[in-house]
Amino acid sequence: MTRFCSITPEGLAWAGNNEGLVWAFMIKNECSIPPNPPPFRNFLGEAPLPPFGKESPPRLGWFTGYRIVEAYMQKNNDVSWSN
Repeated sequence: MTRFCSITPEGLAWAGNNEGLVWAFMIKNECSIPPNPPPFRNFLGEAPLPPFGKESPPRLGWFTGYRIVEAYMQKNNDVSWSN
């Protein structure tokens, strides 16, 4: 996943350890709702996200998106990465 998301192993560890915190922030701030895309764009950029401190990795949205797809695929065995 580090190669796909371009996150360092340390950043990946941070993302995994703080996944609940990131989800809570995204839900509270409606970051994935279409009328509110600018806050979500912050999750795709190079810089760490201010609400999480300078330890948070860049491109945290890539990690979150990967985890969404991964969870979907675990529940739908007929789907593969090539689909």
